[in-house]
Amino acid sequence: MTLEHILELIPNHISGHLSTCVKNKPEVRCFQLQFIKHNKFYFVTSRTKDVYAQIVNNPYIAFFCSTDQHFFRIVGKLHPIVSDMELMDIFNQLDNDAKILYNSIHDNGFTAFYLEHGSLKFSDGFIQFQTFNF
Repeated sequence: MTLEHILELIPNHISGHLSTCVKNKPEVRCFQLQFIKHNKFYFVTSRTKDVYAQIVNNPYIAFFCSTDQHFFRIVGKLHPIVSDMELMDIFNQLDNDAKILYNSIHDNGFTAFYLEHGSLKFSDGFIQFQTFNF
């Protein structure tokens, strides 16, 4: 199985668990991967949340999600998106639940990050994980 095929198995707006670091200790919370585009994983949050400060302080994260039969672990460094044009493009692709939180890219501290390089571990059911570096 190729990385490209595995990326097709991860649906847009999938919920999972995001791990950041606080004072060298892991902090895990429910989070949503908004979408994957050009092999980049996109996440959004508010600049008013603790998770934002944690990512700014240490941008290395782990994200775990699953579908009915597949498990995915994604690890890497998040990069902030600062361009209003890019933020608007991301905002337009949010699911409706996320759009309720942010009426626009200038509302409620909306911001976004992408992960471009890292590793993805994939398992089909409970078989051993395959690792892909990207």
